[in-house]
Amino acid sequence: MEPVGLCSRRNGEQVIVHRCLGCQAERVCRVAADDNPLVVMRLPLIQHPGTQEIDPLFEFDEETA
Repeated sequence: MEPVGLCSRRNGEQVIVHRCLGCQAERVCRVAADDNPLVVMRLPLIQHPGTQEIDPLFEFDEETA
């Protein structure tokens, strides 16, 4: 499993998304107290796996960019 991104659950809890290097399955794991905070902060913010809705925080507007 390889960490591929960081996202938040609805309750605000941060989770790390891991992807299997063999079958590409994705799993989420809560950020633990002993996780290196600098490594966690370097992970890209992604949408929570299994959700289809777009979070307005991550919308990209080409006209204003």
